[in-house]
Amino acid sequence: MLSPTRILLGILTLSVVANVVLGVREVRHQRRVKTLKQSLALGIVAKDEVTARRPVACRNDAKRVAVLLVVGQSNAANTLDATTSPPEGVGNFNLRDGKCYHAEEPLLGATNSGGNFATRLASRLIERGDYDAVMLAPIAVGSTYIEEWAIGGRLNGRIVLAIEGLRAAGLAPTHVLWHQGEGNRSDPESYYRQKFFSVYKTIRDAGVGAPIYVAQASICGSDKGEGVRAAQRSVVDHSLRILPGPDTDQLGSEFRHDGCHFNAEGGERVAELWYQALR
Repeated sequence: MLSPTRILLGILTLSVVANVVLGVREVRHQRRVKTLKQSLALGIVAKDEVTARRPVACRNDAKRVAVLLVVGQSNAANTLDATTSPPEGVGNFNLRDGKCYHAEEPLLGATNSGGNFATRLASRLIERGDYDAVMLAPIAVGSTYIEEWAIGGRLNGRIVLAIEGLRAAGLAPTHVLWHQGEGNRSDPESYYRQKFFSVYKTIRDAGVGAPIYVAQASICGSDKGEGVRAAQRSVVDHSLRILPGPDTDQLGSEFRHDGCHFNAEGGERVAELWYQALR
């Protein structure tokens, strides 16, 4: 029979072990939270302010509403050298605070401080009668690589946060626009495919079943990256709801203000290409 002293020592030992385990779990949790917050804050620019923005309801009473989750690097961010004002009905979900605003450029949620093809795409979708309202949820970050968006990458949590934020606001993506590849233009097809399907798994595991449109994009002051382009074509699989996006590499230097990022005319052409891809 154990003595009271040994019983007490046993209880104290179990208590210490339990506290250590809980402490380790808490440390890990705090690290995950810190990592997500850091990824969320990446690339924030001074103009990413909401004080001058007009709040709107995230959920719209309109019958035909598109919710576009826009993911990728700088050509999916606010890098056009001209800005535009979209019509009523174009909203902007803000990743930082989980609220919705009337869309103004630069769009909230993406990096850089210029215009965005997504604003022009949303305007077309409304003005041409495809939808009554469009909510843009851009989360693109300039100068990023596909491995950063894949599982284990520093931006993977950004995708999950955006989807969870949309869900909390009563929204679900109807289209996912993947516009990335310039940073990986020298990578082989197999590498890009592997990392893309990691991004795909992240989106699907987060509960989004919407079609994912994959642009062909590789030019950034360079020739086309044929390995990446081949991968962007080869991942298309209608049974997985992975669909072809536009080929923006067809737009040459005359449509780019710095050999990489699109100018005003280039932005309009990119928006038109995306519009045709989504129809």
